Amino acid sequence: MILALLASLVIQDPDLAAVDCSQAMTTLEVNACIGRDLDLERERMNLYQDTAFAVLREEAAGAGEGLDEANALIAEIEAGQTLWQAYADKACAAVYTRWQSGTIRVAMALDCQIELTRQRTHHLWSEYLSFPDSTEPILPEPVRSVAAEQNSATAD
Repeated sequence: MILALLASLVIQDPDLAAVDCSQAMTTLEVNACIGRDLDLERERMNLYQDTAFAVLREEAAGAGEGLDEANALIAEIEAGQTLWQAYADKACAAVYTRWQSGTIRVAMALDCQIELTRQRTHHLWSEYLSFPDSTEPILPEPVRSVAAEQNSATAD
């Protein structure tokens, strides 16, 4: 919660909203850029979750099962999402506290949120949008972690 507030304050500053992230130099500029990255990761996670819900409803309707079973599963996923969000908030608040004496504290906490959001997105993909056989997934496999993205970028 604290992290979301800090990130939103940084991003709402009109001067920081226009920062060219390839040229970010100050702590506030870097934090604004990381905050933008977190917003993109959350958008992707929401897309994957919304797509999973649509697929589950379509599958239930196609199988003639009705929507009760799909809606029950969706309710479980939503409950899991709420619990996951509470976990991510606490885990990343601890990261913030770990670095609280330095200017890097916000960046470290935002990076934590990005990492956990990517892991959650990958979980949604692997459980509800991909298949154990060679069937193409509904959406492309999301990047699992910041480290995986960095390794992918250096390989290109």
